[in-house]
This record gives sequence, C-alpha cells and structure tokens, in this order.
Amino acid sequence: MSSHKIPWLAAIVVAATSGSGCGGYGDYCVEERECEHLNDADEQACTAAFDAGKEVAAIYNCSSQWDALTECVIDESTCEGVDNQKTYTSVELSGDQRDRCDNEKDNLSDCLEGASERDDIGTSDGSDTETSGGGGI
Repeated sequence: MSSHKIPWLAAIVVAATSGSGCGGYGDYCVEERECEHLNDADEQACTAAFDAGKEVAAIYNCSSQWDALTECVIDESTCEGVDNQKTYTSVELSGDQRDRCDNEKDNLSDCLEGASERDDIGTSDGSDTETSGGGGI
C-alpha cells in the first residue's frame, strides 16, 4: 500500500467505523450508542458518517470495497472496556490491539487513492464523461 493517503479518507473511515440507516449499519449505530452511552444525536451522526462514506466510495467507484469494510466493521465490532470507558470497535483492545478490519480498510484506501490518481472519479469505466461539440457555456 502506498504511503500517500487521501487525507479525508482517514476521517471517513474513522467516523464510520468508530462512531435508522439502510445498508445494515443502523443496528451498528444503535449498538455503538448503547455501548458508549451516547445520545440520539450521536446515533444520527454515526448513520450520517456511514451514508457519507458510502457516497464517497460510489463517486470513486469503490462501492464493493466500502461494502466489504462496512460488513467487516458490523460483524467484528464489539463493546470493549478500556480504562473504565466502553468503546464499540473492530479493534482488539485486549491483546495485540490489531484491527480485525485492517485488510478491508487498506483495500478501500487503495481503491480511493488509485481512482484519484487515475482521475476516473465518477465514471464506471474510467472514461471521460464530458461530451464535445454543441456550443457549451
């Protein structure tokens, strides 16, 4: 994996994986709220973060990588206590502290970075979406 990362990618992944949605993450956000004793606004922010991540992934043609990451996070997250605080996470807090979804995060990051470098954002095949002719603006 390249050492250059899209700066906002980390923010999206962290927001969406830490934090009534569609795509299966509504239950995740409820579990997070209950584990961390959060409020309704926090649950809504969690759902919004998943929605935003899904939208960005679609723009970059990385929906399958996003889906794999969210599926992993939903399946692997547990409520764990650290220093008298609870957190809902896919990171093993006891033991080696590895993230059980590292591969999926790396795959999404690589996809987003690759699409950005290729400049094929928003097209399914990387082709230019502009049309020629016909008196544009």
